[in-house]
Amino acid sequence: MKKKVAVGFLTGMLGLSLVGGGTWAAFNDVEQLSGAFATGELDITVTGLNTDEEGRYVVLEDANLKPGDKLQRNMTIYNNGTLAIESVYLHFDEGEFISNLQEHPNYDELVAAGVVPSTNQEFSDEFLKQFRINFYDISPSDRPIFERIPIFQHVEGRFYSTDFTLYDLKNGDFSDFTQRMRNWYVKQVDGKNVLDLSPRSGFNANQGASFSIEIEFVDDDETIGSGGGKDRLYKQNAFQLASMNFGLSLEAVQFGGRTGTTDNELESRNRNVD
Repeated sequence: MKKKVAVGFLTGMLGLSLVGGGTWAAFNDVEQLSGAFATGELDITVTGLNTDEEGRYVVLEDANLKPGDKLQRNMTIYNNGTLAIESVYLHFDEGEFISNLQEHPNYDELVAAGVVPSTNQEFSDEFLKQFRINFYDISPSDRPIFERIPIFQHVEGRFYSTDFTLYDLKNGDFSDFTQRMRNWYVKQVDGKNVLDLSPRSGFNANQGASFSIEIEFVDDDETIGSGGGKDRLYKQNAFQLASMNFGLSLEAVQFGGRTGTTDNELESRNRNVD
């Protein structure tokens, strides 16, 4: 009997507590905070080059080439966006290689001499090795051409003689060249070396830089033998009647994140390199 009374009493007290708790009032105040974000734009354009039917910039296009020929093209990379750009990576995009060497009258002699690669991929790689490539920084535009700065270093006023080829650009192994290249042009991306064609400090928004690309078809007079007759055939004859389509991609990369402590601070800071 006592146990039941006690339970009933507690239940009644709980009911009073709940009723009583709903009748109290409190002071209060409300202030509202607002926020607004808008992202910037990372955008590069290239001037000085024609475009193909798919809208891609045509940097090098020619035919009927022979050893010793050089292709030179000038272009300007322009930061057309609102964000500063730290780097512009140059990537090689391999395309289709075609050889019609079997139509050449000396095909059998070249095969017998072992200068014709056995697979199409090997043939493609050897073909790319025939083309030396170099880049010159010609910014600002009023700098005389003889003062243009090569990616490769000068030594005692002379330009390094190099064998940096389209194959090396594709392969991403610059180990034979890094000691001779200006280090701010070389970056590591996904475990491979790539060339960075941005100015040394990067691009501000609405800023551009001009470059000259030079590709030289190597002139190699090494013969397939040391005797007379067909031994006088050049090994490089293996690359007659060959063609390749390839692409060069420019990848613009932003600077690392910054911290803004005042309103609209990053809107202006992110436009500039500093």
